Amino acid sequence: MNFILLQALKSYAARKKMHDQFGKAFEGIRKDMKLDDLLARQIAEKFDQLDSDHDGSIDVTEFMGALQVMGLTMKKSDALRTMSSITGGGDKIMLADFKKVIAAAANKNTEAGVDELLRIALGNFARKAAFQRQLAASNFELAKIALDRVAVKFKQIDSKKDGKLDADVR
Repeated sequence: MNFILLQALKSYAARKKMHDQFGKAFEGIRKDMKLDDLLARQIAEKFDQLDSDHDGSIDVTEFMGALQVMGLTMKKSDALRTMSSITGGGDKIMLADFKKVIAAAANKNTEAGVDELLRIALGNFARKAAFQRQLAASNFELAKIALDRVAVKFKQIDSKKDGKLDADVR
């Protein structure tokens, strides 16, 4: 029941259809009902599901299994790079790292449950890995093209033609 109430409150707050006074009280209500604790427990339960060997961390095999369950694919090298980015250089995702990833997805998707937040986060990482692979495969031609376009635009707006962009003060 608390989870349903939390989702309804988040939905109204996100759509700005909540009265300002009630919106301000929302944080107090969340704390009184321990809704943050509920979400934290759900995140921990999802982490435990993915940690199939129950060693307290998600390794690359478990991470790739989670991707596969979500209908996503990623090369092992991309998965390791993604895990390193999540953990700040490590090769295993700990619960604290997992919570940060879910929290980042929750900030923009206030109505989503833990499974959907995980799907969103993993999808974002998979798209980023695919883009990085494409960029590297093109010998960074895409980056060169983008930089060339920026240089052309810069020249167009450099009114003094001195290689600097000046604030137009009137």
